[in-house]
Amino acid sequence: MGVFMQVFNQRLGESGELVETRGPTAPVHARGIQLRNAVPVITDGPYAETQEVLAGYWIVECESFDRATDIAHLASRSSTFVSLSSSTCAPVD
Repeated sequence: MGVFMQVFNQRLGESGELVETRGPTAPVHARGIQLRNAVPVITDGPYAETQEVLAGYWIVECESFDRATDIAHLASRSSTFVSLSSSTCAPVD
């Protein structure tokens, strides 16, 4: 995945569309926060039942929402994302 991401990010940077990209640290460093009866319950992660994990994100500035959707599609084409079940493309205010 490293080479794919390096090339993908480089191409976005060269096109002038890349604003920011980041990935979180390993899930073992994460915490879950849930409200139960209006009281926060904090748990350490990760847990085997977790089915979705944020792998990272890109913020792009491009000519249209369709172009942003194309970029999201290109990101999901890496063979390392075979198990990628979904991605989201949404405007940022």
